[in-house]
Amino acid sequence: MNGVSRRSWSGPSVACARPPVHSALRRTIVPLIVASAAVLAFAPSLRAGFVDWDDTWLLVQNPHFRGFGREQLTWMATTTHMGPYQPLSWFSYAIDHAVWGLDPFGFHLTNVLLHAATAALFALVCARLFARPALGGAATPFARNAAAALTALAWAVHPLRTESVAWVTERRDVLSGVLFLASLLCWLTHVDRDGRERRARADAAYWAAVALFGASLLAKAAAMTWPAVLVLVDVILGRPGPLRARLRGA
Repeated sequence: MNGVSRRSWSGPSVACARPPVHSALRRTIVPLIVASAAVLAFAPSLRAGFVDWDDTWLLVQNPHFRGFGREQLTWMATTTHMGPYQPLSWFSYAIDHAVWGLDPFGFHLTNVLLHAATAALFALVCARLFARPALGGAATPFARNAAAALTALAWAVHPLRTESVAWVTERRDVLSGVLFLASLLCWLTHVDRDGRERRARADAAYWAAVALFGASLLAKAAAMTWPAVLVLVDVILGRPGPLRARLRGA
């Protein structure tokens, strides 16, 4: 009888030790809601054509980005056509052209999907930050996730996003933005790990953050503000993070 009792008791103990399924769903549902709202807000841009301004000279009358041969890749990697250096943005245009030709629907679709991914990452970053004691860590998980969702939604559907999403020329904004926030999320993962897991510079999250930052620079140079953002995050959280410590030691 005692053996049966122990076996019958061990089952519930193991089950109770498992993380609840709803917590994983909660972490997933907020980014999905925010991304869906971003798609719905900017879906009308899918019916738009190219803007008869920069889009004409950047894409419609520009054959240099159409293809992945040596000549086209060299042009993408070296050109400052119409101003900015943006090789990764040119490469994304080349992918669009390979799939859609010069149908503006495909170019607009890429912009909308990139913006939706950025909005989802923004929600994840907000959730990570709001879990810190300095930014509401004492609140319930529901309250933190609701705050992250509202913050990300306010950013994702704000009219200020219209130019970046609905204008094909501004692909550099949405592409750099998604890489920038992915880099920030990796950085937060890096600084959250304990000493045994971090393994100094060999930490995968650290190098992922650096690589994504470099990629965001290749989409738009405005991503150069990344180090300052990391310092600001450390200041807001009230602790000397890895970057501040390195800057003080330099």
